[in-house]
Amino acid sequence: MNVVRAILILFACMVVLVAGLLGFVWFEMDRSMRELHKREAVLLYQVNHQQLLDASRLIWQNGSNYGHDEGGYFEVAPDNPKLPAPIRSLSAHDISVFPSGVNIELGGQGEHYGFESIFSDPKKDTKRMVWKDDMPSTQLLPELWFYAENGIVPP
Repeated sequence: MNVVRAILILFACMVVLVAGLLGFVWFEMDRSMRELHKREAVLLYQVNHQQLLDASRLIWQNGSNYGHDEGGYFEVAPDNPKLPAPIRSLSAHDISVFPSGVNIELGGQGEHYGFESIFSDPKKDTKRMVWKDDMPSTQLLPELWFYAENGIVPP
C-alpha cells in the first residue's frame, strides 16, 4: 500500500510541476504578445507618419547612398548613421529599398510588422516581397502602410 501511495504522490507532484511549467510558458507568451502590441500601437499612434514617409522617399530616391545593392534592390543597415532620424529611431530589424518603395521591418520569428512605403506600381516590381500583399495592413497615408504578419493590426 505504501508503494501505491508513493506512486500517487509522485504522480500528483509531476502533474503540479507540468501545470506550473505550462502556466509559466503561457504567461511568458502572453506577456510577449502584450509587449508586441504595445510596440505596434506606439508605431501606429506616436510616430510622425509624414516624417517617416518623407524619410522613406529620401532613401528610396537615393538607395545607393544608404545601402548595398542586392541585385535590383538595396539592403540598408538599420543602424546606418546616414539614415534620416525618423527611420533610424525605429530600431528596425531590416530595411529594404525596392524599385517600388521602401520596407521597414521590425519584429521577428513569425511576428514581423512594420511600414511599407509604395511610390510606384508594386505589381511591376519583381524584387518586392509580394507575400506582404496578403497580410492585414492599415493605410496610414496615401503612400504609407502599416502591416502585421501575425494578422493583428492594433485598433
